[in-house]
Amino acid sequence: MSGLYKMSDRMVSWEEVLISSTYYRSLIEKKMSHDDFWRSIGDMDDVIGITGYPGAIVSSISGYMHPASTILDIGAGTGAFAIPLAERGYSVIALDPSAYHLGILKQKAEGKGLINIRYHEDLWSDQSSTLIGEVDYALSAYSMIDPDLEGFIQRMIDTTRRGFFLIYRAGEPDPVDRYVFGDKPRAGYRYITRALDQLGSSYRVDYFKRTYSLPIPIYLRRYQESDKRSEDILAFLQDHGRLNGDSTVSCEVTDAMISVLKDADPIDSTVPEQ
Repeated sequence: MSGLYKMSDRMVSWEEVLISSTYYRSLIEKKMSHDDFWRSIGDMDDVIGITGYPGAIVSSISGYMHPASTILDIGAGTGAFAIPLAERGYSVIALDPSAYHLGILKQKAEGKGLINIRYHEDLWSDQSSTLIGEVDYALSAYSMIDPDLEGFIQRMIDTTRRGFFLIYRAGEPDPVDRYVFGDKPRAGYRYITRALDQLGSSYRVDYFKRTYSLPIPIYLRRYQESDKRSEDILAFLQDHGRLNGDSTVSCEVTDAMISVLKDADPIDSTVPEQ
């Protein structure tokens, strides 16, 4: 059963939100594999570096974890979390459906001399969770590409001894998104907290704000499938004071980190407005 979220005057499902995303739509409508999709983007690892992600989230996760624990990184990608967590001495299991991404992650880990990362090329499913077995903690950061969100989270509950962490977008969407796409459903962390409420899990939510500047061509890439012309989008950005000369776009993003800890005192599940 999927969580529901209020969008304008109607309720939309998690699956409907996924379908509105370029990633999921490419998988379903274009029949692309996860690996083909990420190969088509190519420089995502460099873009992540520009945005300052994951920033302070890594230290916050470490603050909740016991030393020398094992953590499963679901949708590990190129190692935004796997690398810094391994550097802190944790044993990391990197699970990702893209051989391309895991190849980059392995190369980075080898360059740093890290030998405490195991790699699994697969989706998060009943099969992969059984194969990996029980772990101390699990992490899923923007990787809940599954129409059954509650089932996705339930596997994390069943697989972890001490707890897990989920990271997703908080705050209002980029105003340019609304200008370009209108009032389409947008994913947000409240889908996850709603699912946790349905599953009876207590949790804590922490927020992390990032500000950064993206090169204009990289920023415009996210709207390349829209009907809006690049010059119209740039004019909108100029009117809203977001352009830095003719080179970059100012951006601000808030990430929500949702922590479910099994070996701690009950957590206040009250979620303040963001």
